[in-house]
Amino acid sequence: MANRRMISNAVVKSARFLRMPPTSQNLYFHLILNADDDGIVEAFPVMRMTGAVEDDLKILMEKKFIEVLNEDLVTYVYDWLEHNKIRADRKVDSVYKGLLFNVLPDVEYRGKAPKKEPSRNKVSDDNHQSDKRQTDDRQASAQVSLEEAKVVEVNLGECSEAEEKDTSSDSDLIPIFNFWEQNGFGMLPPLTMEHLEKWVEDFQEIGATRQDAIEIVLFSLHRGVEGNGKTYNYINTILKSWESSLFLTVTQIKAEDPFLNRQKKQERPKLSYEQYDDDEPYF
Repeated sequence: MANRRMISNAVVKSARFLRMPPTSQNLYFHLILNADDDGIVEAFPVMRMTGAVEDDLKILMEKKFIEVLNEDLVTYVYDWLEHNKIRADRKVDSVYKGLLFNVLPDVEYRGKAPKKEPSRNKVSDDNHQSDKRQTDDRQASAQVSLEEAKVVEVNLGECSEAEEKDTSSDSDLIPIFNFWEQNGFGMLPPLTMEHLEKWVEDFQEIGATRQDAIEIVLFSLHRGVEGNGKTYNYINTILKSWESSLFLTVTQIKAEDPFLNRQKKQERPKLSYEQYDDDEPYF
């Protein structure tokens, strides 16, 4: 008996089927589920299993859904071929096939067909094709592996160059980081480090060389020490002002920064950058 059985909607949704009591319908489903490949089933154990009674079986017989073949309630399902179409080479003939023909000699029956054995030439051709496919697959796999190895080698080279570039790029910022930690600003948090690196990039974007941009940021730290403004907010205010003035070198800042010149001439009491709003030039 197979593990799976199909049930046709054309049968179980018909008026003839739906007019039966639910217990008879339920018994019918279980008979199909437990039938062999010819649609024959021993009904008695199925009835005991489902709690059905002989009246349910009689209703199925009267409606011509089944035919009881003997006193042991061996039963044939009439619409079996509508429900299940089993390949002839996979079918297993029923042990009750003789009984079925005795009771229903005109029944439509599909016997088991022998499996077709492949010819020797066919087997040889198949083996040849299989060997050829395996050879092609190995060659293709080897080619792909070689190309992947080349790609990996190129990527590793690119990564190595990028790492060297990043390392050399970061190393020129060390004077800024060291000055911060050695002149009273405290430990340099990672976020502040990123902000200082970004300021170097910002001055480069407006036209400064990288070396001049680094010197500008370093000079802002010197101004923070002199102005007793050893916080990032103070340094950020200075750098914003210099960026808005498009200063590109420390020499230009010293010559053109109004705040520095005002301090030199002592035109008014010394002021710190913190006294100016972030959104307005401190000069």
